[in-house]
Amino acid sequence: YGAGICKFHLFCDIFSIHEPDQLPASFELLHSFALWATSDPTSDCIAPGVAASVPFEPVSITVVQNT
Repeated sequence: YGAGICKFHLFCDIFSIHEPDQLPASFELLHSFALWATSDPTSDCIAPGVAASVPFEPVSITVVQNT
């Protein structure tokens, strides 16, 4: 959980997302974050070796919109 929050803050900093737009996050922002985060599973927020052992499962837009 903590690694995900760390990566989300890193994403928002890189793409200059203003704090009021971060939470509550829009579907578009979360979708962009999910695409960005899964494009490179390695990160400073995740311990070395852990990223390789964590499976990344694709989630369809329909599933996300229904939650």
